[in-house]
Amino acid sequence: MFDSHNFHVWSEENPHATRTRAAQERFSVNVWAGIVRDHLVGPYLSPERLTGANYLIFLQQVLPQLLDDAHVSAAMRSSMWFQHDGAPAHYSIGVCLHLNATYGQQWIGRGGPVLWPARSPDLTCLDYFLWGYVKSLVCETPVNSVEDLVARIAAAAEEVRDTPGIFANARSSVRRRCEACASRPGDVISNTYFDDDRCLFNVLFS
Repeated sequence: MFDSHNFHVWSEENPHATRTRAAQERFSVNVWAGIVRDHLVGPYLSPERLTGANYLIFLQQVLPQLLDDAHVSAAMRSSMWFQHDGAPAHYSIGVCLHLNATYGQQWIGRGGPVLWPARSPDLTCLDYFLWGYVKSLVCETPVNSVEDLVARIAAAAEEVRDTPGIFANARSSVRRRCEACASRPGDVISNTYFDDDRCLFNVLFS
C-alpha cells in the first residue's frame, strides 16, 4: 500500500506512469520519527496497536535513548518542543502527566498547554517533507515483505542523515511558501515561485 497524496510524477509530456497499489499479501509497519533542529531522531518501529500504556513506555524508556543516539545535547533538549497529534493514545492521562513533567509548557497536543492547531501537520518538516521523501525512497520499487520494508526504512533514514543541510533546506522552503502566500492574499500562486521543489509545494498547498 502507498499514500497517493505523497506520490507525484512531473513531466512535460504524458509519462504514462503507473504505480503498484496492492499485493496479494498485505503488510505494514508503524513508524515513529522526530526532528530536532538538524538531527533525525529514530526511526522507531511502534507496536502494531498503539495504546496509551505502550506509548507512555516509549516516551519514558525509548525516546531518551533515541535522543542519545541522535546526539541531541542536553542544551537542545531543554529548549526543544515536543509535538504530537490528537490520536487517542497520545491523550491518555499518563501520557499527558509525563509530558507535563518532562516538557512543562513546551509541548503541543490535545490536553496540553498548547492545543494541536487545525491542519498543523502540514507545517512540520515531518509531514510536509520527511515522510513523503522517505516513502519515495522506500517505494521506488515494489516492497516484497515486512523485512524488506523495515530494511528500506532504515536505509532511507541513513540517506537522510547523510545529506548535509536537508532539514535546513526544508525549513527555508516552507518559509518561502508562507511569504508568498502573505504577499498574495487570496490570489493564485504561480508554480514559478517554486520551480526548484514543486513537489513540496503540491503537498503543502494542494
